[in-house]
Amino acid sequence: MNEVRRPRKPLVYYSIIVLAILVLFNLFIMPAANEQQLKDVDYGTFMTMTEKGKIESVQIESNQILYQLKDDDTIYRTGPLDDPDLVNRLHDNKVKFTSEIKKETSPAAAVVLGWLLPLLIFFGIGSAMSKRMMNKQGGANSMMFGMGKSNAKVYVKSS
Repeated sequence: MNEVRRPRKPLVYYSIIVLAILVLFNLFIMPAANEQQLKDVDYGTFMTMTEKGKIESVQIESNQILYQLKDDDTIYRTGPLDDPDLVNRLHDNKVKFTSEIKKETSPAAAVVLGWLLPLLIFFGIGSAMSKRMMNKQGGANSMMFGMGKSNAKVYVKSS
């Protein structure tokens, strides 16, 4: 009456499956969802909408201009042109506008966060795993699979 049970899979397998699902979700589904909210238009349409007073807010970035109409939730995107009168035109039509704030990190922080910190994390994880495997095998001074353990006995002749 011995029951044969399938061995349970370790937690690592389930972690890998969840990680793979998250990576696939971030690679394929999130960009598609973000692109559906943005609609590309030309700069002339942006100027026309500004002059008609239909734009509620504008965000000016280094490589694009994002704006939203007053009666629409869609975010429109256009490329920036060299237009020195843009700020005055937006101000005259009472449009809320902002520009991106560029934050620069120091080179030392970039090296520490980009190279040293990941290396330290991987080294720490590797050493912890190595130590755990050693303990499961019987400690640091043990020979694997019982090799080196002699069953020989020393007999001393009695006098």
